Formats: sequence, C-alpha cells, structure tokens
Amino acid sequence: MNYSTIVPLTGSVDVNGDTYTKTARSRTTILIDPIIKSGIYKFEILQLVQIHGVGIADESTVYGRGEGPEDGEEKKIVYQWQTGPMSNVRGGWVTGNKSFDSCSRIAVEVNMDSKPRTVTFFYDDVEQPNYCINIPAAIRFWVYIYYETSSFRITKLQKLSKPTAKHGYNSCAWEYGQKWYQKQAY
Repeated sequence: MNYSTIVPLTGSVDVNGDTYTKTARSRTTILIDPIIKSGIYKFEILQLVQIHGVGIADESTVYGRGEGPEDGEEKKIVYQWQTGPMSNVRGGWVTGNKSFDSCSRIAVEVNMDSKPRTVTFFYDDVEQPNYCINIPAAIRFWVYIYYETSSFRITKLQKLSKPTAKHGYNSCAWEYGQKWYQKQAY
C-alpha cells in the first residue's frame, strides 16, 4: 500500500527510501498517511537503532517541531514505549508488552471494522497482551524518535482481509481515552 510521511522538522531526519535516520538529537514524531477510517491494517517497522515509541493518533493530531507524541494531544493517542509500557494518557500506563530490542520488528494492527475498534501491538510477529478498544474512528500511525542516529525502516503498511490479532486468554483490553491504572503484582 502506498503511504507518505509527515516529518515536522526538515533536516533533522535523513530519509533514504523506507529508512528514516535521526541526524540531530531532538524530539520528532513522524506521522504516516493515509488516514485510516475503515478496514483492517497492519503497519510494521524494523527498528535499526533505538526508537522511542510507536502508535496511533486521532486524524486531527498534528506534531510540530520538537514535539513528542504526548505534547498537546495526549488524549488522542495510543502508543507503546520502547521499554514496553502501553499508554494513552500522560501518567496512565500498563506494563506487560515486550520492550523493543535492536533489529526487532514492531507492528501495530488496527481493526476499524470491529465493534469496538481495536489497536494491537506485535513484537517479531508475537501479539502483545495489552491492547486498546474504542479507538478513534479515523487514525494515523506514527513513530517517535529522539536520539541522533535513531533509525527505523518501514517494512509494511498493508490492508488485511482478516485480523491477525486474536486477543486470547492472557490478553487485556484497555479503554481508549481513560487514564489507565494497573495493580502491581507482588
């Protein structure tokens, strides 16, 4: 599927085909077009050098120069950080998803046709246990990079005929737009 990217700070990211490399240390959130309103889509990247996060944003979300995913639009996103936590509101997050390693494939699958609409994260084709329900009716994918030399390659943006997410026995659904609290297991 064809896509385009919105890089808010020209000159801070080197784009070579499908590979994006940070050239200066600054917060950069790269949005991926097109806007997704219906269907089932999977967006996948190969992390080459430490990215900070990946997720979805409501179609109205725009990032400016030096902005991270939580800046100003914190209630309009769902994301997974490099260390594994999943969040959608500043200060509310859940653990249990795997952290990103170098040369790992990270995927985000949205099902805009299911009721409720869902977003699910994958790590090297393994579905992660925490996912989000009731996501916005129109979204974009995004990738957040910070460090100089942070790098990733977009490997796929694909429309699927059926979801690969199963949301099995050990999965946990979290409501979009709510502040998430997870009880600590001892």
